[in-house]
Amino acid sequence: MIRTRILRMVLPGLAAAVSCSAALADRGPDAPPVGNETRQWLDLQVSGETASRPPSGMDGEVAQRVWERYLKSFTHDIPESFERSSFVESGGN
Repeated sequence: MIRTRILRMVLPGLAAAVSCSAALADRGPDAPPVGNETRQWLDLQVSGETASRPPSGMDGEVAQRVWERYLKSFTHDIPESFERSSFVESGGN
């Protein structure tokens, strides 16, 4: 469900970007140059000057709890199969 929502948001933009890239690639040698504003945007993207900072880490206590939970996950065997009813609340499908 979440994957479908993400695809619905991303695909139109991706299709537009591919379309624009194809249009720029098909330009002949006599085509006018890319405009100054467009060139500035492209240069800004390439430079990384305004790139997002790397995400900050978790504080020590939270990181420790996450690590402990991760390690604890290995104490249970992985079942050969799952029963559908174990994922559905009573009365649901």
